[in-house]
Amino acid sequence: MSSSPATSNLEREAKLQAPAGFRLPELGGDGLVARDRERERLVTVYVDTPDLRIVRWGCSLRHRQGEGWAAKPPA
Repeated sequence: MSSSPATSNLEREAKLQAPAGFRLPELGGDGLVARDRERERLVTVYVDTPDLRIVRWGCSLRHRQGEGWAAKPPA
């Protein structure tokens, strides 16, 4: 299976931390509505070969209930 540039997806992940005392501003405007959601528990299983080949390649392969499989190639 090959992928052309027009159909490939690029995913970038960043983890950010807000300073102490930060409060999210009111979002009620421009048609935006903020609402509380129920807490969600995610069950994720990461898979590799016995010799850890996938992680040595800089990749990851996981299965998350409700979402299915996800493979991340090296950056």
